[in-house]
Amino acid sequence: RVYGNVALKVEFTPNLTLDLRSGMDFSNDFRKQQKPWYSTEYQYGYYKEQTVRTFQSNSDFLLSYNNRFGEFDISAAFGGNSMYRSYQSVTLSAKDGLLSDGTYSFANARQKPITTPYRNQKGVNSFYGFVNVAWRDMIFLDVTGRNDWSSTLPESNWSYFYPSVSLSVLLDQVIDIRSKAPWVDMIKLRGSLAGVGNDTNPYELDPKYTTSDFAGAFYTPNTITNMMLAPEDVKSWEIGLETVFFQNRVSLDIAYYNTKTTDQIIHVPTDQITGATSRIINAGSVRNKGIEISGRFQPIRTKDWNWTITANWSKNKNLLEELAPGVDIWQMNPNLTVNGNVYIYAYPGQEMGRIYGRGFERAPQGAFYVDENGKKIDCSGQVVVTENDGYPVLTSSEVSELLDHGSIYPDWKAGMTHNLSYKNLSLTMSFTGQWGGNTYSMTHFALAYQGKLTNSLDGRYAGLIHPGVNRNSDGTYQKNNTIIANVYDYYDKYIWARENVENNTFDTSFIKLKEVRLDYTLPSNVLGKLKVLQGASIGVYATNLFCISNYPFYDPEAGATVGSSIVRGVEAGAYTMTRTYGLNLRLTF
Repeated sequence: RVYGNVALKVEFTPNLTLDLRSGMDFSNDFRKQQKPWYSTEYQYGYYKEQTVRTFQSNSDFLLSYNNRFGEFDISAAFGGNSMYRSYQSVTLSAKDGLLSDGTYSFANARQKPITTPYRNQKGVNSFYGFVNVAWRDMIFLDVTGRNDWSSTLPESNWSYFYPSVSLSVLLDQVIDIRSKAPWVDMIKLRGSLAGVGNDTNPYELDPKYTTSDFAGAFYTPNTITNMMLAPEDVKSWEIGLETVFFQNRVSLDIAYYNTKTTDQIIHVPTDQITGATSRIINAGSVRNKGIEISGRFQPIRTKDWNWTITANWSKNKNLLEELAPGVDIWQMNPNLTVNGNVYIYAYPGQEMGRIYGRGFERAPQGAFYVDENGKKIDCSGQVVVTENDGYPVLTSSEVSELLDHGSIYPDWKAGMTHNLSYKNLSLTMSFTGQWGGNTYSMTHFALAYQGKLTNSLDGRYAGLIHPGVNRNSDGTYQKNNTIIANVYDYYDKYIWARENVENNTFDTSFIKLKEVRLDYTLPSNVLGKLKVLQGASIGVYATNLFCISNYPFYDPEAGATVGSSIVRGVEAGAYTMTRTYGLNLRLTF
């Protein structure tokens, strides 16, 4: 990976400056995947190589002016930005296996390797400006405006403008609260109105064809593109209250926001008679409401000792208010359905981002069976099992019968940081966490159905009876006592199969110790003797020291990458959390 930037600042007058900046970030990844002979579903093994290159550049300028006119302080600026991003990948795979086991090269492939190239490019040019006005450092007004031109939208719609305005008032100064309550340091009331425009992914305007095994033949795309796409429009308002008390020992910041997004660019299902499974449209109205709270508390503040606690908590609720006429469902993961098994849907009038898929068929409410003693046993909600082979029954794959396996979004998120210092030595600990949210784990099903996890050990040698009930031909139920016919098929096709979304979806609640730091700053009297140094400090740190979660693999915050986008709700071969240990040395001359 190579990245860097350059910057130049020109000062025409003390009040007028020009900033010029340009930066780039380039990465080149080479990845390999290999499976030996007799791997599950790969009798002759498997080998794949992938090269991924990404590049992004940003160049911008900002002309700034600031001055004071009587009791008013005014700052204004006008600037522009040019962003370019490209993504390239080339994948070679020997899907038909290898001629000899253990030799992973395409020269050892049984058939000609399959080549899958992909690339995309995107550019956005922008002009923007802002004006900030302050009156007696008590009332502040900020006005901004920005216009983008995006290469991913049609020429008729690729330009979109979005403004914002915000106002904040220091109430403690305007109405002189401090004279009556000297323990109040600051009370600030703020509010804002803003608009934001969004574009889309590259190449969603014109159809893209893919080659086939027949010379000169091509496949039509599964998604119908839209040459008339318009940018998404987001309008929001926010109010907040920020307070500081007791000589900056206690502070509290509360904000409430309300956001409405219209003309969202979404994929919706379409009748397959059209030759496609989905189409791209502008549709819908999505409402997000939420609250954010942050605070700071300093229980100890003496000459030598200081202990500061900062914390934050946030909660968001979303609602799909409406879709376009004739559209009754929005599929949010069109490019990652795990072979058509996992769907993240949104329905008008309901919460967005819920996972739908197959699961265990269960006895309905009120169902019962009669045990050997003639007693009625309530079996509502128990898994239905076939009597002849002992396998559980999975629900239908029809869209209307898919089960709801929960929201991909957490109920709330929170964080907390403790900083304890004694003279020049300080210890900092940062925690983060969330409650709720669900993710389908491809890593789990891929390992479990192949028997590589301990959750497939039960029944390997003596068989087992799946707990549940058998459904009789007359609609009654009986307790299941059938030993499974084949333990391999039991786990591979029913329990941990990718189709069983219920068993491969997990709660992503967690608490993490994100970082611990121990720093020592050289005292000023020592620096004075050295004369050369203005400041010096040394510290050690560690990140991701622990994570408490019921999520079975690696990182509960992981998702899946599709091109350059991250898809929530589906985890696909995510890496483990990286624990880092380091040493910092800072010298100021």
